[in-house]
Amino acid sequence: MAYHVVIGSARPGDHGPLLAALGRRGIEARAFADGQATVEAARDRPPDLVVVDLHLGGLHGVDVARMLDGYRTAVLVDEDDAGLGDLRRLGLDVLVRPQGGADGLAEDLETRVKGASRMLEDLGRLEDVASLRGHLLDLVGGDEDKLVRTVLEDPDTHLLSAAYVKRWRVEEEWLRCRTAGRPLAVLRIGLHGGGPEIVRRHGAQALRDIELRLAGLLLSELDGSDLPAREGSGRFVVLMPDTAPEAAARRAFVVQRELAELEFEGRQGPLRAGVCMGLAASPDPHLESAADFLGRAEEALRAAERLGTGRVCLWKGVEELREEDYRGAGGEA
Repeated sequence: MAYHVVIGSARPGDHGPLLAALGRRGIEARAFADGQATVEAARDRPPDLVVVDLHLGGLHGVDVARMLDGYRTAVLVDEDDAGLGDLRRLGLDVLVRPQGGADGLAEDLETRVKGASRMLEDLGRLEDVASLRGHLLDLVGGDEDKLVRTVLEDPDTHLLSAAYVKRWRVEEEWLRCRTAGRPLAVLRIGLHGGGPEIVRRHGAQALRDIELRLAGLLLSELDGSDLPAREGSGRFVVLMPDTAPEAAARRAFVVQRELAELEFEGRQGPLRAGVCMGLAASPDPHLESAADFLGRAEEALRAAERLGTGRVCLWKGVEELREEDYRGAGGEA
């Protein structure tokens, strides 16, 4: 599959060097120094991604992004540019220019472009690529990101699929954390005793009821930017962009406490469900990759499981967290 990117930037390094670096990664790219030319090029031949630097001739980069509403567009900024929060509040997808020059930027763009495109390719294997892709895009108003989020979900809980969160979004957010210095947390959750044991002792319906209620708690109690997914029987993972470990721990304890107060009907009568949680947070000098990041959260979860139900552990040794340390000024976690 041929990947196609349009770049709008007045910086010389975003033309020849970046085009060459993208070409080595199998991505065709066209670069324009003028804002209006960037808009016309994207409309003439819709690309997989439009990258717009704030430094452009003619139209401002934000104006170009707004004119290309409906296209997959990222606004490219420097780490020290003022107003990053304002750009995000405008609903713009902000890409902080990474270190490493043209090669570093090409690597980030490759992750964005090929990640979404490969998912759409996988969907295409179900039937004819063009007809299925076109039909699904029509259902979500042409928004490819929305297509990925709505189609690639867990059918039982309607959370995001773990494959999508772990394979694509963790890598994307890890790159943003590393290049922009933004905090990032990931929470792994396991039902006490495990899904198979709950089925053996209490029945499959009991496990389904517990997972559905836990999924509902994750959606209602977490931050709107958090990405919860079901990993498997009795297992969940939550990616928390722009979240410090203290805030992540507070959310974890709220979900844990709410679930502990619920009663479910099992094969042998009423039962209560408990969870163990493992948390990893970054920036952390000991973490070297997105896979390492997920692995540390898994280590923390195993440590919590060894301590018993209702425990939350942070990978940093591993240490157990206490809920009272994460209560707000009003006494609530």
